[in-house]
Amino acid sequence: MEISVFVSPPASTTVLAQVRALTGLGYLDIRGRITGTRPVLTARLFGNDHEEVAATLRRLLALPAPTGVWCEEVDEDGGRPIEREAVLSILDEHERLLRRYLEPE
Repeated sequence: MEISVFVSPPASTTVLAQVRALTGLGYLDIRGRITGTRPVLTARLFGNDHEEVAATLRRLLALPAPTGVWCEEVDEDGGRPIEREAVLSILDEHERLLRRYLEPE
């Protein structure tokens, strides 16, 4: 499962700095992605780096509400909108199941 995260323009310098810190992209690249309605991040869930990806997604989705952060679920047919709350719920459920699986009985 891949999730793309978008930020609506205009983005404040604070939001640009937060996106830069989370993605490692340059300011001009971030601004170009935002104004061009391209994702600031596309991440595959449930891979070997899932913990890092989940933490980055959570931080991006926690950006200030006026920013207008939204997500799309990406597959071979393209992207389709998915609610922020649904992404967070998927991440929470995965972590809950993983904890249950790893806990000794």
